[in-house]
Amino acid sequence: MKKMITLLAFVLLTTGCSSIANVTTPNRERLLKLSLGMGQKEALKLMGTRRMVAKPDLFETIVINNPYRSEILEDKDGKYYEILYYVTENKYDDGVIKDEDLTPLVFNSDKILLGWGTNFLKDFIDRNQIKNISQSLSSGKKKSGFGKSKKNK
Repeated sequence: MKKMITLLAFVLLTTGCSSIANVTTPNRERLLKLSLGMGQKEALKLMGTRRMVAKPDLFETIVINNPYRSEILEDKDGKYYEILYYVTENKYDDGVIKDEDLTPLVFNSDKILLGWGTNFLKDFIDRNQIKNISQSLSSGKKKSGFGKSKKNK
C-alpha cells in the first residue's frame, strides 16, 4: 500500500511540474514557423491567442494567456511599435513567469512583424532610440517589460 501511495504521489508531482512545459514547448515550436514581414493577424493565428491553465505543483494553478502580455513602445520620431510576449521558458521551474521566460514579437504600426526574441528587441530599442527605455531597464522600479508602456489610443 505504501508503494502505491508513493507511486501515485510521484505521478501527480511529475505531471503537475511538466504542465508549464505544455505551454512553453508549443510556443517555442511555433516561433520556428514565424517569418519576417508576416502580418500580426497571421502571427497571432500561428502563435495562438487562447488562455491555458498550468499546474506547476499540486497546490498552485497558473493562468497563462497567449500572448502573455503586450506593450506599446514609441521611438524618438513618434512611431509606435507593439510588442507581444509569449511564454517560452520556465527557467527556474518555480511557477512564476518572469521577463526572462518571455519571447517578444515586435510589430510596427502597420502590424507587420519586424522580428522576435530578446536580443532582437534590445537591439531594436537601441537602434530606434526608444524613449525612456534606459530608465525602465536600469531603475529596477518597473516590475516587467523593456520600456514605457502606453495604453492604445
